Amino acid sequence: MHYADPAALRACLAALTPQLAPADEILVVDNAGSPEAAALVAGAPQARLLSPGRNLGYGGGNNLAARAARGRYLLILNPDVRPTAGFLQHMAVAMDFMPPLALVTATLLLPDGRVNAQGNDVSYAGITTCRGLGDRHHRLGTFPVPAISGAAFAVRRADFQSLGGFDEQFFLYLEDTDLSLRALMLGGSCWCAGDALATHDYRWRFSPEKQHELEKNRLQLLVKTFRRGTLVALSPGLFLVELGTLAYATLRGPAHLRAKLRAYALVARGHRSVRARRRRLQAARLVGDDVILRACRWRIPLRQPLGPLVGTALAGLLAPAFYLPYAAARVLLKR
Repeated sequence: MHYADPAALRACLAALTPQLAPADEILVVDNAGSPEAAALVAGAPQARLLSPGRNLGYGGGNNLAARAARGRYLLILNPDVRPTAGFLQHMAVAMDFMPPLALVTATLLLPDGRVNAQGNDVSYAGITTCRGLGDRHHRLGTFPVPAISGAAFAVRRADFQSLGGFDEQFFLYLEDTDLSLRALMLGGSCWCAGDALATHDYRWRFSPEKQHELEKNRLQLLVKTFRRGTLVALSPGLFLVELGTLAYATLRGPAHLRAKLRAYALVARGHRSVRARRRRLQAARLVGDDVILRACRWRIPLRQPLGPLVGTALAGLLAPAFYLPYAAARVLLKR
């Protein structure tokens, strides 16, 4: 899925094309409608350009590509991801041994060789972080992870369709977390192919618009995923997270606070849509909330937004307040 970054798309295509088998295809969704993307795709013999005519968002754009795809497997890549040699082979080998409804993410490395992500960690409040970010060594082999990174993952096309694809109400951010948790709820699993390496041009940015999208999608994610009793048990911790995100937005300035409040307003206005999606998901689920909570972390990640010193100190101070609701919910779900 491409949006106004032809240099990244050029590098991605250059890294990916030599690894293709004759039957493989590349589908580039150009959400920006740029002539540069059309020219780049025209120069790649196994690539096709899909131009929706408007920005569908990350989830909507990839859903469009999935509907147009012809292969057994889907590999979804950010355009700023550059696969290393052997990447496709490692992903294909991992997929060949996967159970039904499996999502397999790659090992993403920063340009300096440190880890960007080997899957994602998810807190019970829905806050999602890169798993292993900054580590100097990455884990090899294929191993389970709580959630995949949407920047680079594979799935059987039939499984992606049975999951309903990405939730297109998640325009940007957390659509990968939502897909991962839905897979778990339907009896699926998330994995990391540790030997499938790709470089990701990742930078930490936190604009007001990003805060709005993250908070809007996080609230939708919580409403869709957990049953009412679980949400009640988790409510003290969730309430503390809401106070914390409000305080953080306030400290970041008026634009961030407005973005946070707009997220509340948008979810409230779309409550019928959220409830309808919740009903469909809850009716189809095959596992209980105990499985979902086991995949979630009780610690709320604070290092990245607040820095290593303040974030670590505050996380330690608040640890009991975050842990006790999680422990209470786990106990209640065992009864």
